[in-house]
Formats: sequence, structure tokens, C-alpha cells
Amino acid sequence: MGIAILEGRDFDATDDETSQNVIVISRTAAERWWPGESAVGKVVHPSGDTEDPRVVVGVVGDVKIWSLGEPPRAYVYWPFQQDGANDSFYVTARGNMPPGELAAFIRGEARSIDPEIFLTSVGTMDDHLAYIYFRPRMAAAMLSLVGGLALVLACIGLYGMVGYGVSRGTREMGIRLALGADRQSVVQLVLRGGLALGAVGGAVGIALSLGLGGLVERFLVGVDGVDVLALLAAPVLLGLVAVTATYVPARRASRVDPVQALRTERGSVNFRVRETRAALSRCRRQFFQVLPIGAVRLRMDPATTQDTSASTSRARAFYELTKPGIAGYVMITAGASAFVASSGTLGLLTAIHTMLGTGIATAGALSLNQYAERDYDAKMIRTRGRPLPSKRLEPMEAFVFGATLLLGGLIYLALAVGTLPAAIAAASALAYHGVYTPLKTRSYVATLAGALPGALPMLIGWTAATNSIDRGGLALFAIGYLWQLPHVLGLAWMLREDYARVGFKLIPGGGARVIGFHMVLATGLLVPVSWLPTYLGYTGMIYAVGATALGAGFMFTGVRAAMDLTDARARRLFFASLLYHPLLLAFMLFDTVRV
Repeated sequence: MGIAILEGRDFDATDDETSQNVIVISRTAAERWWPGESAVGKVVHPSGDTEDPRVVVGVVGDVKIWSLGEPPRAYVYWPFQQDGANDSFYVTARGNMPPGELAAFIRGEARSIDPEIFLTSVGTMDDHLAYIYFRPRMAAAMLSLVGGLALVLACIGLYGMVGYGVSRGTREMGIRLALGADRQSVVQLVLRGGLALGAVGGAVGIALSLGLGGLVERFLVGVDGVDVLALLAAPVLLGLVAVTATYVPARRASRVDPVQALRTERGSVNFRVRETRAALSRCRRQFFQVLPIGAVRLRMDPATTQDTSASTSRARAFYELTKPGIAGYVMITAGASAFVASSGTLGLLTAIHTMLGTGIATAGALSLNQYAERDYDAKMIRTRGRPLPSKRLEPMEAFVFGATLLLGGLIYLALAVGTLPAAIAAASALAYHGVYTPLKTRSYVATLAGALPGALPMLIGWTAATNSIDRGGLALFAIGYLWQLPHVLGLAWMLREDYARVGFKLIPGGGARVIGFHMVLATGLLVPVSWLPTYLGYTGMIYAVGATALGAGFMFTGVRAAMDLTDARARRLFFASLLYHPLLLAFMLFDTVRV
């Protein structure tokens, strides 16, 4: 087989049944059994039989038999003539004929020696190597595909964002030109801004590449996670894209008559105002009953269905108080997280306890939220039909109902699942009512803080299966956190008039441009963060490819919304968020690495 002799000798013709029993061992065996000493001449009993001592006559190099990534193992070799108890063995043959003919020739020769000898598992070395290389080659192909797709998406996103920013600056260019600025200097000014944006993105990308280089080393044995050529080529390519995206529209805009540029900008503003008013008038005919962090349910405007609301039973009112759509989805996320954490071995009873306890506690927290915000709900169009503003329930009834569910769910989790999942559920409720709800009328920080309790159900499920908070649980938490930001921003933009009526500040200040930046940032970060379950070994490559495709589509929707933030595009982003997370969980469950 060509294994190098490091010390001593190989077997020879004198090593037969009449001579001293000998063996040859691998380097790892020699270092493990006699560290710092020469192994040649040592006596061992490889079979555990003290009556069968064997003398080490040689040390050979380590080999990899089943995979490229397998660690060095201790191997022992002995001559076949001294191993009469073994009635089967492997033969390696080399010849100058095709593999099929060589196998037939060997079979014929073996039968001519003994008709009872038969050959099994005949294959070429290329077949064996193909089996060994299958997973690394598939991983290389998938990573290349994902990397190429990510680069294309980065180029498209960079071109779109820079081009959009330059086009929005047409009015500024018109003012500069009207005041006597040179056209070339205006172009250079815009180019510097575009290149600065590209430079910042390239620096962040290089830092992330260096940090995530272990992902490549994990799947591709022998491949360095830091490729200098790739680290240099990608920023250069993105820099060229940034220059092109900046120069072309800047050059075009610099040739426009200043008066015409100002007139065009004014016309577009008027058009956006008319479009926004029309969209708002359509939105008044329907509303969304939602938790800012969670799922959605469509209802007709309750202001036009007072008779129906009045006839709704009290049981129905309590049911609506829990926001069952949101509570149900939280149960699903907790169960899915527990399944992934257990590597597909989660017991049915544990799953039921985890989902049921999480669902009860969540229903209680949502009920208390409606109690706390009942005065705000009465002023907003979309929430006037909720149980408390519509007077179908008394505030104290809702408070007692919600508190009972919350405490009952926490106690149930603590007794049936564990104290750590119950503690996380309690922290989620505390953050929701003690941080998120008070901040809603004060700062956009409320949205950032509100995503925390919305993502904690992933940790509840994870700790239910592992009783610990580790990297896998934090990865799923990060995915849930980032997913909610564009979800909330899209909804808050559509309902900004309703929110402004009560003073809710769920979108950042600075206008549509700043809001669009936050949308793109969150959807863009979701793509690499969603790879973490595969990097950590909890999911396979099918999930990684699916997560990349979903993330690319979600990011594309976010970029489009950022380029021209209208109600229609915000609505598309919102509904894209409703599809993204459930489908991501489906891929995760399907491709969970089993133990």
C-alpha cells in the first residue's frame, strides 16, 4: 500500500508460522504505548492472550481509512502467515488491464487454487476514494454555490443601495449646480461617498470571513479557512460594483438641468403623497390584529360590526384575549427548538410538556398585554374590537385571567420540564411587560427590546432538551431576534398613522431612508446567522441551502422596500417575514442531524 516505514523493518518471507510472531504498528500506537521510547523490540499481546506474545519489528506512518477527517488511530499489522485463525482478508492487486477484467482474472486464479474460495466486495481504489470524498466534495460544491450566490446578492444589493442613494441626492446635486458648483466636482463628491460605503462593507466582510473561516475548515479537510486571494478579490469586485453604481447615476444626474432636477424631485414628492393617501384610505377598511412580535390574523373592521361583537360569547372574548395565533406559533417554535437540541431524540412527553407550558405562559403574557394597553387599543382603528375596548370583558377579569395563565404556565414548566426553561419564560414575560411595553411610547428602542422576549421561546425549547444555554441555543435565539425586526418594521410602517395616534414609536426617526436601512441590515444579517446551526453541527447541508435561498428572498424583499418604501412594499416585506421563519423551521426539522 506504500505506507512509509518510519522505524525498523517491514515483513519478509521469513515471517511465517515457524518463526517468532511479529507485528508492525502505526506511529500513533507507538507514541501512545511507549511515549518517548523506541517501539522496535517491544513485546505486546494484541489479542489479550498472554500466550501469544508478538515482537514489534517496525513502525509505519498513520493512515486514514474511512474519511479524510478521521483522527489518527492506533493500527497493528501482522503477517498473514502468522494469523491462521483469520479466514478472510483483503487483497490489493495492480495490473495493466481494465478493472472488470482484472477482477475476473483474480477470481479465476483464486478458484484454480481452491474452488471454495470466493471473492466479495470487489471494487477499485477509485470507488473507495469516491466514497471517502463524497461528503467533502458535496460540502465544497454547496459552499461554492452558497458563496457565489452570496457574492451575487451582495453585488446586487450594493448596486441597488448605492444607486438608490445617489438618485435620492438628485435634488442636492441640482442645488449645488444651481449655486455654481462644477459638474466634475459634484461627480467626485458622490464617488467618494459611494467608495466609502463600499470600503466599510469590504472591511466588515473581511472581518466576518476571518471569523467564520472555521466553517470551511469544518467541512473541507485540509483547506485553509483564510484564503488570501479570495479575501482580496471579493473587496475589489465589490469596490468595482460600488464605483459603477455610484458613477453611472451620478454622471447622468450631473448632466441634468438644475431647474429640471428640482422640478422632478417636487413632482415625485407630490406623487408619493398622493400614493400614500390612497393606500391609507384602503387600509382604513381593514386592520390587522397583531402582536408587534409575532404572527398575524386578518379581521374585518370592528367599527362596522358592532352587532356581531356584541353577540360574541364571553368564552370567545377570553379566547381572543390570549391571541391564539401568536401563542400557537410560540408553542411550535419552542417544540422545534427542543427537537433540534435533542438531535431528533426528543421524547413525546417532553415535547408535549414543553409546548403546553410555553403556550399557557405566553397566552397569559399576551392577555396581560391587552390589559396594560387597553386605553391605547381603544384609540386605534385596528384594535377597537378587542375584548377590553369593546367592553366585552372587564379589566379586572382580564387581569386575573392573564395572571392566572402566566403563573400557571411558569409553574407547569418548572415542575414538568425544568426550572431553567421556566426561568427563561419568566424573563421573557418580564422583558415584555417591564421593558418593551413602557418603551413603545418613548423610543424606537422598544422594537429592539421587544424582539428579545419574542426570540426567547427558542431558548425555552432548547433548555428543555439540554438543560443548558449553549452555542446552539444562542444561534436559534439570534435567528429569531433578527427575523422579528423587519417583521415589525414592515407592519409599523403600514400602521404608522394608527401608531402615531397613540404615540407609539416603533420605527426609527429619520424617515423612510433610515427605516429602509434597518430593514436591509436585519435581512442581510439573517443570511450568515442562519448558517450557524449547520456550522455547529445540528443541521445538515440541505438546511444550509434552504436557509440561504429563504434568506436571499427575504433580503431581496427588504432591499426593494428600502429603495422605495411604500405601503405595498412594506406589506410584501411583512408577509415575506410570515413565510420565512416557518419555512426555515421546516428545513431545520427536516435536516436535523440525528445521533
